[in-house]
Amino acid sequence: AIAAAKEMMPLDYMEQPCRTTEELAQVRQQLMRNGLFVRVAADESIRKASDPYRVAELQAADVAIVKPAPLGGVRKTLEIAQNLRARHMDVTVASALDTAVGISMGLATVAALPKIYDDEDIDVVPAAAGLATGSLFLEDVAAPRTLVDGSLPAAPVAADPDRVAALAASPERRDWWFERVRASYEFLKSK
Repeated sequence: AIAAAKEMMPLDYMEQPCRTTEELAQVRQQLMRNGLFVRVAADESIRKASDPYRVAELQAADVAIVKPAPLGGVRKTLEIAQNLRARHMDVTVASALDTAVGISMGLATVAALPKIYDDEDIDVVPAAAGLATGSLFLEDVAAPRTLVDGSLPAAPVAADPDRVAALAASPERRDWWFERVRASYEFLKSK
């Protein structure tokens, strides 16, 4: 990760340049020791961790990448973001390759982030969100949002019934997903 940072500089941040939270902390330390002024961002160390706050406790990252769909929705994501911001981490809301409807959830999360004021009482705009991923799909359940001057329109989006029907999964795949949700629910219920 250090060698990659040296090759790619200048960078704003490196997102999840290694697997574990402990490794992130080591990379962050080594970047500073090598005079590389690049922030470390945590994604999987928050999203897939049993303790999403461990990143802050170990001072392993400067930026928290939060994704509403895998984190349990807007409210849970805002709770995590608020906690991490209180621990001096910047927050970026990103897509987990969501549909246009899921991107609406991400935009709602960005809009609901609490305001942060700097030392001169100026509102600090949240970091650019990683939500402009709609163009990565060949097809979507709604018309894609158009990125205009680095911003996405925040108007709600509803799935188009004709598109949903055309993109419907096979019955076998649908059953696979329902079984996965059932198994996940049983696992979560037991926690």
